[in-house]
Amino acid sequence: MRQRTAKWFECKIRYEKVQEDGLSKKVSEVYTIDALSFSEAEARIIDEMSAYISGSFDVDDIKKAKYGEIFFDDSDSADKWFKATLSFITIDEKTEREMRSNHNYLIQGASLDDAKKNIENVMGKTMIDYEIKSLSETNIFDVFEYVKGKNEKVDVEVTEGKLEQYKGCLLAEKAVKVWTEDFVDEDKGETVPVERKEIVLERLAALTEENIKVLLSSGIEKVQIFKDRRK
Repeated sequence: MRQRTAKWFECKIRYEKVQEDGLSKKVSEVYTIDALSFSEAEARIIDEMSAYISGSFDVDDIKKAKYGEIFFDDSDSADKWFKATLSFITIDEKTEREMRSNHNYLIQGASLDDAKKNIENVMGKTMIDYEIKSLSETNIFDVFEYVKGKNEKVDVEVTEGKLEQYKGCLLAEKAVKVWTEDFVDEDKGETVPVERKEIVLERLAALTEENIKVLLSSGIEKVQIFKDRRK
């Protein structure tokens, strides 16, 4: 378990998602991201989601999260997010009266019981008396922490040696072949050069052995990739 305190924002993303039956459906998903302002949150969520969604998407809503700290569980089974309100119990030294203060948290876990155990795991290391006032599962799909250099894009020459260095990485932009063909304008009696384009590989395609061969035979000189995004 690890903890992170930051200024968190919840962002709602709407896009066309391919379902298990192969059909596309418009869906809305909520993600949490750390940022210093609404504008930064919007810029960062667009950057993050552009590495996962190949088509267009809309940022429907951004709001400040009602929690400042997140408990992360890095186990593979912890794929859900839970909101918890903890009531901290202290004693006023002068009046000897019990005082309570409520604090909200986002907890990662595989289940409700798992989230509760994770709370106990973290809070058990402190000397604070507390009670779990509420604990419920959220519709949050994922949490994006700020990582310097994440989603960094680089231009790579389309040569066997260069592409092999980035095998498995994802294309940050479509791989497009561009060439010029002569077009005869019969009305003017002139030959006009016309630029032609062909999409060789779609954005977010991985540099697999097969796709590397496709690029090498395409005549494209450079492609842009996500340096640290891999299939």
